[in-house]
Amino acid sequence: MPARRWLVMLVGLAAVVVVGFAVFDPFATVPNGEPGEDALPCEEVLEGGRYPDIPVVEAELLEDCRPELRTVLGTLDAGGPFVYDEDDDIFFNREGYLPGAETGEYRSYTVDTPDLEHRGTRRVITLGDRERSADEWEERFYTDDHYDTFWRIEE
Repeated sequence: MPARRWLVMLVGLAAVVVVGFAVFDPFATVPNGEPGEDALPCEEVLEGGRYPDIPVVEAELLEDCRPELRTVLGTLDAGGPFVYDEDDDIFFNREGYLPGAETGEYRSYTVDTPDLEHRGTRRVITLGDRERSADEWEERFYTDDHYDTFWRIEE
């Protein structure tokens, strides 16, 4: 009888391991290149998160998915000029999807969407005083879905 009990426990443990690997693939890659989840699905709308669960993505990986982002980040680093009149406007964070900040500390910038003749839904949000130099931004966030979810951009 004890041998049968060990066999049942061993089969149960094997089943848990198989299911665990199927659900939580430890060999897949995440946006920051670490083991864990799938890489960015570039062909889809990128769904991020909301405060306090905003995922981090390396700028280079995000730029590979959204090459138009390079232009925006470069323009931010240069201090402008910006393409759209609405760029550099205050982002109020009314829904609280980003960490709390003083009014005026979040700013919004358009990231072009190919094949659209309007601004689209892609934006970069910066946190930090408007007078900061390019390397002094506290945080930069990206949204693919017009402020519904966010990614924190890691330089």
